[in-house]
Amino acid sequence: MNNHFFTSLSLILCVYSSTCSANETLPVGVALFPPFQYFEDQVLVGSDTEILTQVLDEVGYKPSFYIRPWKRILAEGKLGKYALIFSLTKNKEREANFYFSDPINAVRDVFFKRKDRQIQWNTLEDVAHLIVSASEGYNYSSSFMLASKYKISRMSWVVGDRPEMKHLSLLQSGQVDIAICEIHVCLHLIRSNPDKFNQLDYIDKSIGPKRYFHAAISKNWPNSKKLLKAFNQSLMKFIKSGKRDKILRKYKFIMPTD
Repeated sequence: MNNHFFTSLSLILCVYSSTCSANETLPVGVALFPPFQYFEDQVLVGSDTEILTQVLDEVGYKPSFYIRPWKRILAEGKLGKYALIFSLTKNKEREANFYFSDPINAVRDVFFKRKDRQIQWNTLEDVAHLIVSASEGYNYSSSFMLASKYKISRMSWVVGDRPEMKHLSLLQSGQVDIAICEIHVCLHLIRSNPDKFNQLDYIDKSIGPKRYFHAAISKNWPNSKKLLKAFNQSLMKFIKSGKRDKILRKYKFIMPTD
């Protein structure tokens, strides 16, 4: 018998028992994306790391984190190598392979720029003439993806791991005009590197509608629907208790309004 059988059996017992212990482990795939998940003193920390760990603990599981590049996490997650992966937004392609949890956190993309550039925008057509830096393979809002394809003629696509550092470096050196970035991610990097990125700020206008980060449970993981149900029940209690808000304040998040 393989490990999936024993994990499956443990999950069934845990879902229908009030005496689950936190001794069972689940393989969890994750890519570094500070401040949602990152290393501090060789320990994986971050807002979503703490939320997910505590929610799984209530279900009776301890996550065993596998840190990989994001494309690899998605590919291996589809195959069921991990029970779940985080943090990610929904799209139709991903929903074909994963069951998505209720929202763990909110994400907000904005444009970052140099402080000495007086750039404002109302519609994406207003930035069509600028050099815009973005991350290859990211699931941005549909409005931005359409604009990047048909309206913005000078897109600068960044590939590789942790592209946000590259965006900020390009902005600081003046090689691009603006960069699309999740607001908490780039603010975290600027705060962590004040000398390196001291000329940067952002335009306080969201790109596209509000979106959410989720945990995604592979459809190839045994009893994935039962795990999803248990996770969501635990997450709901966690949010109602105020524990999620406490974690978000700790990481200096702009509080979500649900």
